Parts: sequence; C-alpha cells; structure tokens
Amino acid sequence: MRKLAIILAISVCALFCVAEKGFASEPKYKSTNIAYETADKYIINSKLTFPNMYKAHYPMIVMLHSLGYSSKYWETLVDDFLLAGIVVLEIDMKGHGKSSSDIYFKRRSWIYLTDKDYKSYPSEVLDIVYNVIESNDNIAPSYISYLGADIGANTAIWVAAQQRPYPLGLVLISPYMDFKGLYTPIKLADAGKVPVFSAAAMDDLMSVKQVEELEKFAQGDYEKHIYPNGGTGMLMLKVNPQMPIDIVNWVVKKVNEFEEKYPLSKSADIEKKFEWAKAACNYLEENFDAELIYKIRKECRCNDGKSIANKILKYLNKANSIEEFVASFNAKESFAKLEYISDNKILFCYPECCCACVKRVPQPLSMAWCYCTLGNAEGIFTEVFKKDVKVTLLESIKTGSDRCVIEVEW
Repeated sequence: MRKLAIILAISVCALFCVAEKGFASEPKYKSTNIAYETADKYIINSKLTFPNMYKAHYPMIVMLHSLGYSSKYWETLVDDFLLAGIVVLEIDMKGHGKSSSDIYFKRRSWIYLTDKDYKSYPSEVLDIVYNVIESNDNIAPSYISYLGADIGANTAIWVAAQQRPYPLGLVLISPYMDFKGLYTPIKLADAGKVPVFSAAAMDDLMSVKQVEELEKFAQGDYEKHIYPNGGTGMLMLKVNPQMPIDIVNWVVKKVNEFEEKYPLSKSADIEKKFEWAKAACNYLEENFDAELIYKIRKECRCNDGKSIANKILKYLNKANSIEEFVASFNAKESFAKLEYISDNKILFCYPECCCACVKRVPQPLSMAWCYCTLGNAEGIFTEVFKKDVKVTLLESIKTGSDRCVIEVEW
C-alpha cells in the first residue's frame, strides 16, 4: 500500500457561529487533512469530514471533481451530506487544486497530464479510500458511495469495478463513454448491480446521449436525471438548485435501504464484528469442505493488491537478484517483511493483524477467516512478478502465531 500520511493537525471547516459577545463557538465539523504520495511523486491532498452526530458506523461519500476544477466547487453539497449524517471524503485528484505539486514542491498542473496519468486516477482514489477505511473503524466498507463529475464520474465507474465490496451507489454527473483513456462501458458492467444516479443537462446533448448509452451496460438500477440546463459537470449544480437535493436524497435512500437489509451495519461494535466473523466461520465449516471454504474466503479479499504491488515493484525493479530485492525491501519497509527461501519462493510476513473486523478482539479465530488474505497476496505478487503465483497461509496471528506468514511461489 502506498504511503498515506495523516496530517497531524486537525483542521476546522470554516463554519463558525459568532456569539453575541463576539466569541466564536465550537466548529460545526472537524476535518482531517490527508496527504498521499503517488508512484509518480505527486502529493494528492484530500479532506475527510465527519458529521457531528454519533454513529457506530458511518456511511461515506467520496467526491471526485470535474476536469480542471477542485473539491472546493462542491460548495454546499458537502454540508448537505454532513447534515444527513454521511462522512465526506473530498479528493483533489492529481494535477488539480491542492494536488498540483510533487514531493519536491514543483507545480504540476492537470493541463500537462497524459491519458496514462489519468488512467492512474482510479487506483490512486481506491488506495486513498482503502487507507481511510483501515484508519477509521467506524466507516464500513459496504457503506461507501461515489459522486463524480465528468473525469470524476469516469474515475468513479472504474473504482466501482475494482472495489470490494462493491460501492453502495454511484452518482455520475456528465459521465462519458470514454474520457482521457478511461473507457467506462465495460467497467460499468464489471461493477455488478451497483445502483446508479446519472445526470446530464439538455443544453449539453452530447452528455445526454452518453448518459443514455451507458444505461445499456448497467447491471443494477440506473436512474437518468436530465436537467433543463447547466452545461457539463459541476457547473450543473450552480444552475439547478433541485439537483443537490436530488443527489443527497438518492444517496440517503440507498443508505437507508442498506441499513434496513443489513441492520448489523448500524450498531456493530468490535465485539459484534468479531462474533459475526466467528459465526461465519462456524457456518462455513459446518456446511462446506476445506477446499471449498478456502476458495470462498480467498475471494473475499478486501482489495486487488495493486497499490501494495506498486510499492513492492520499486524494490524488485532496482534489484539484481531476489535476495537483493528481499534485503532492500526489508531495509525500508515496516508494514510487512519478506524472507528469502529460493529464487522462486519467498515468505510474505505481516507483523500485525490487518483485518479491521477482528484485529482488536484478543481472541483466537478459525484459520478459515484468514484465507481472504491469500486473495490479496495472490493479487499483489501476480502483479509484482507478472506471472501466476501459488500462495499458502502458513501462520496467522488470529490462530495463535505472533505474525501472519504467507508462502509465495512462482
């Protein structure tokens, strides 16, 4: 997983109520600034804001702006989501807004980006989202929706095709069949039954046509919202006052439907999560043989592993041998360690349990639960070595070991 730095200072949104005597009250919302370093040395800046109401699990909306714009143009829509009890993650995508500089403070604008750069948007966004989930136990992975405009809409579709579990919903403003190399029809089909709110304006007939064409590839509910005017992308929000209301109401509806169907999501604390995981393992072991359990849990991986793979590849590409690769990785990284076995076999070791569902409960759990990490490891090292790999779980912290150990053979 690429570097994600949570900025130490907690910034405060500029929403103050001034008391009669001139004293400012407590801030309405608190926001955490997030800085993320991409593989090509950009710094992507995001802002994570929580509503001021307590929930055991919060839904989250990820907001992806139009080409040439930034998160600040979402304006009142951010407040609308927060008032509805939804966490907001605003990402200034590479080359835009506060993400227009690299680690050397050299300005790098979106104007000079290529299609190759834009194709990296989905993996960068997904990496940020996964890290936010891992850092915030009160944000449930199944509770995440995406709101994107033009390039942000195309990025959201690509993310939805990759994220597991699938997003709760997609709000697409002026999505395109193909934009900056982000071709969406197949990706929308790959997103399964994710519901879609798709919007365009009548004074942008090309966008209307794109919205209609994309419907053919949607596997789930697909709602078309055609507004009388507003042009393309985020501009529509300024011209159509009903549009922000429609968007927030639609997302809230999807959240409520999910809560009704899966009530655990509203109230689960760490003990309930653990008990649920334990019950799931018991059910699997009572009804399926070991080989099928292995296959089922392996498919339950949290992500495709590409972000960690990109980090590992930096060391492999600079090494002259597998032994040198292992040594250089271990010298710099602490989230995991490698052990050399042979030129076609290594051990991949986690010093801590990474599972947000069970890691904070100090009780053992069946090995069946931990097989999901094999799906993740397989994705990582297939990408690293560019060939099929065989992965075997040798040790697991939740079964009593002091580390998680995965054998990787290629």
